[in-house]
Amino acid sequence: MASGNPEARRIIFGTFVVPTHSIEAEETHIRHTEFQTSPAKSLGGKGIVAINKDQWGNGWTSSSTSWSSESDVWEAVNSTWGGELVLPSDNSPIALTTSTDTLAFLYVRNKQLATITGSDGAILISMNGENGEYFLIVPAGGSVHFRGDGNVVLRSIWIKTLGKASIEWIIAKI
Repeated sequence: MASGNPEARRIIFGTFVVPTHSIEAEETHIRHTEFQTSPAKSLGGKGIVAINKDQWGNGWTSSSTSWSSESDVWEAVNSTWGGELVLPSDNSPIALTTSTDTLAFLYVRNKQLATITGSDGAILISMNGENGEYFLIVPAGGSVHFRGDGNVVLRSIWIKTLGKASIEWIIAKI
């Protein structure tokens, strides 16, 4: 077994995709799902990203983020938190941090129920500030994760919603 203080942390992540298509019978309106004939297998991959053992604050992951502010130390706060952030429903963007450190890894899960159709419940992510383009769209029930390229600053990541949504996240520095 390893002993001593860790020199770094690692995030192990993966994706698993099963290509399917739905078929609906004309007369009975019964729908069933089948594997697609091509590629006829599941797709996906795994990755590992090394991150700094000392992160920018307790808010770097929603599972241990702040109760009243990102500078709170979770061991000293005498309450619990469910790891979920409800986004403002007025479409106003929020930043997950004001840190100027470089992004190593980002994971955002939209916890809104996937029963909402259309753009309601979707979240939008900007990688270039509050007034930047929100190119990443995460539908209700969806998630996104990726490594940083060494050029994205943590405080440049902003999130907003089209309707009602809540998120959980990991936003780690190099």
